[in-house]
Amino acid sequence: MKRPGRKNTRNYRPHDVVKRSKLQASIDYDLSFFGDAVLPKNGEHDTRRLIVEVLAALPARIRKWALDSIIFIGLSGQIGEYLPISLARFRYKEDKKGFLNVRFVIFSDQLMRLSLKEARFTVAHEIAHVRLNQECGGATNERAADNQAAQWGFAPSQRRISQIKRQLIQEETHHRRFRPARFT
Repeated sequence: MKRPGRKNTRNYRPHDVVKRSKLQASIDYDLSFFGDAVLPKNGEHDTRRLIVEVLAALPARIRKWALDSIIFIGLSGQIGEYLPISLARFRYKEDKKGFLNVRFVIFSDQLMRLSLKEARFTVAHEIAHVRLNQECGGATNERAADNQAAQWGFAPSQRRISQIKRQLIQEETHHRRFRPARFT
């Protein structure tokens, strides 16, 4: 089908566009997002829309898991914020002690100022941390989350790659310097 006003129509299929927008509307409906409804300034990203775009690009199984498991929070630069959050027991799984296992991913307004590629990668990277069940930082966990995001199709920027390399070198230097003494 030829799209009016376009010379390159080889890859254009209108039904793909419709399916994608319906998928995004469905994700937007199911998304647990709390925080400020900040209108992005010129050249900035809408945090909620960015999360929806990333979730739409994830594999269906991962997307469903993320929508069922994660509460996303967007903060807009103030020192503190009160967020009244009510959790439905049927939506989140209880552990053996009866506690709800709820995972929060919090984004600051700095996300809105990254390039679109970096912002999408950052959202996928944070979802990867949750998926990999990582509880603390460190270069090893950061690299694992980067690799998982890359497997989902979100490539890290060159700046991010350099940052992780520096972090790995710093951790290696720290471990060499502060290695516990062995007594024989």
